[in-house]
Amino acid sequence: MSNNKKSKKISVFLILGMAACAIVLAVSAYMLASYFIENGEASASYEKLESKYVTVTEKAGSAPVYEVDFQRLADESSENTVTSSWIINEGTVINYPIAHGTDNSYYLNHMFDGTKNKNGAIFIDYRNAGDFSDRNTLIYGHHMKSGAMFASLVNYAKQSYYEEHPVMRILTPECSYEAQVFSAYVTPATGDSFDISFNSDNDFANYLDMVCSLSEISSGVEVSPSDRIVTLSTCTYEYDDARFLVHAKLVPLPEED
Repeated sequence: MSNNKKSKKISVFLILGMAACAIVLAVSAYMLASYFIENGEASASYEKLESKYVTVTEKAGSAPVYEVDFQRLADESSENTVTSSWIINEGTVINYPIAHGTDNSYYLNHMFDGTKNKNGAIFIDYRNAGDFSDRNTLIYGHHMKSGAMFASLVNYAKQSYYEEHPVMRILTPECSYEAQVFSAYVTPATGDSFDISFNSDNDFANYLDMVCSLSEISSGVEVSPSDRIVTLSTCTYEYDDARFLVHAKLVPLPEED
């Protein structure tokens, strides 16, 4: 083969290689841009809901009082939502409406208002009652790389973080609750920690013993079969299909005058 033919062949390969690199760069840039656009849209949407429907009253010497206009918030919800509530973890990004839909897939890629978005929504397991009357109510949220949604839950693996954020607030149209965190750990997505049906007090007591024994933190919060709890779940990456769970005891807050 002549040097001229070899040169032409090399030139073709170079052109094809450069074209392939350009395509990869273009696709990567598009995906990165889409990621930031979706995160921005989700952040703006949830901040708008918070500013429109949540009011905070500061009182000297006591914890802030949060109120949600659930009647107006219902107008913003997706058609898939049958009930809604709100979760707040002070000092973190967790300040979101909670959706309760008809399945456990819709809100993985739809926001509270029904807009398609990879951030999804915070949502209650469709098998739960939705009003926190069950012994164990499961609440799911994505672990976004941006730190949004339920990403901060994994920080409860540290005792120091728990001590800074020992309680959350869950607000419903009927009642406001203090959610007292008592357990946090990594578990498989198919583990027994996701049980929501218990045949007896003894079954629930055994469940509580199990989740307390798995905890990576020490809380001092006492739980019994007469209590109701919430289990917050998000992805974590210690192994395939790992989940980080945070369990909290629901304590009704007194109504404010």
